[in-house]
Amino acid sequence: MKEIISEIQELSQSIDCIQLNEIIDQICECNGSFFGIGAGRMGYAVQSFMMRLKHLGKNAFYISDSNIPSVRKDDLLIINSSSGETEIVYQYTKLAKKYTNNIVLLTQNKESRIGELASNVLVYKKISSTQLLKTLCEQFSFILMDHIAQSCFEKLGLSIKQVTDNHFNLE
Repeated sequence: MKEIISEIQELSQSIDCIQLNEIIDQICECNGSFFGIGAGRMGYAVQSFMMRLKHLGKNAFYISDSNIPSVRKDDLLIINSSSGETEIVYQYTKLAKKYTNNIVLLTQNKESRIGELASNVLVYKKISSTQLLKTLCEQFSFILMDHIAQSCFEKLGLSIKQVTDNHFNLE
């Protein structure tokens, strides 16, 4: 367990705080809808983030949702791709670029094809992990996006009641 925490801390320390704050500001200031995309477990992380944005009162959707609206100029696409090269995510990003220039990428590879399309890229370093496959990136993504959500909650001056009122209540 200590190795896992240590790896997550190493990635956390590699983040450019100025860039992270720019993304937080961009999310807080966005008046359009939010669209998240990622593949596999990276997709699950961004899907959870879209849910959290809904709790914060934002219109947020995951690209594979069945009730997803059209992407428009003021909307923000948030992509979670450690490689920045995942083909299906790249194709969706190319399509979205026709409708909005507001594209945020969370990645280890700023020089990727998706990175070239993004207006804002947050890079975390690539390290050798003791965990299976891309587990570290998936874990870090959840934590990073939870941090962004918490920061937006505070920056927007929301109350717990406001967030709770937006939370699913048939649990």
